[in-house]
Amino acid sequence: MNVQHEFSSEEVVVTYDDEKCIHAGNCVKQLPSVFDVNRDPWIDPTAAPADDIESAVNACPSGALGLQRGGPNTPELE
Repeated sequence: MNVQHEFSSEEVVVTYDDEKCIHAGNCVKQLPSVFDVNRDPWIDPTAAPADDIESAVNACPSGALGLQRGGPNTPELE
């Protein structure tokens, strides 16, 4: 079963699909303040500016990461 996880800040919602992830580690290498596999939860979208997070998400080769601008109460996310 495909489960998509959401991690929210006031500026962005980062989504993660663990079934798509190929563990290339681009996100961790590019933005370790946000993507830290030794932390729970491992994605902290409050730890960097939205533009930096978007750049790291766009570098994901598998498409396991996604990003929506706006926080969790943005109308298109409800």
